Amino acid sequence: MVIPALDEEEEIGECLESLRQQSFPYFELIVVDNGSKDATASIARTYGAHVIEERERGIARARQTGFEAAHGKIIASTDADTIVPTDWVARIYHAFVNNASLCGVFGPFHLKRGSSPDSRINSLIPYLERISTLYQQTTSTINLPHFWGFNFAVQREAFVRVGGFRSTKDAHYYRRSEDIQLGLKLYRGGKVRFLEDLTVCTSARKLNKDLWRIPISNVPDYFSFFVRNGEA
Repeated sequence: MVIPALDEEEEIGECLESLRQQSFPYFELIVVDNGSKDATASIARTYGAHVIEERERGIARARQTGFEAAHGKIIASTDADTIVPTDWVARIYHAFVNNASLCGVFGPFHLKRGSSPDSRINSLIPYLERISTLYQQTTSTINLPHFWGFNFAVQREAFVRVGGFRSTKDAHYYRRSEDIQLGLKLYRGGKVRFLEDLTVCTSARKLNKDLWRIPISNVPDYFSFFVRNGEA
């Protein structure tokens, strides 16, 4: 289990508590501190996490550091502002055990009610959840899986084979959408499955009045990722 974190003292305790309550307790817990100035690392240690410091900023770099340090054959990842259900690890484990050909799995999400700084966004949360789930279902059906960084797991061997969160062209760390790009690479090399019952609850804190700009600003990336199967 890998959790990248940067100044997450207000959120990470709830995330780690949800992991402590797992029905399947046999997993390694790694928190990658990406240069926090607050108590993120010390809080993580109180929950028994192995804390690794990655001072060079970047979500792709932090995830890569954590994944490379993990020892398990299956590596799952979530974010510090996310709460997972008590059977989350168990569902991931059994998905891989029951299908040895799987390279990766991913699932949908709920948004924490009232977690956006914009009240208008909070009122739209149920609709945003439905749109996102439909989007993931659709991209999975057409074999262009869309991973969310807060809810996925991979077979370690497959992760290493595709280079993880680094470009296959020149080995640079992805500047953005590292989760999407990993999913596409895994799909090209094996089987990736969308688990509709693998649902987590994450924060909407990054969604504000500029939400409408996100699809527009990401059009070039989406064209590259999904149409050309490219990398950014």
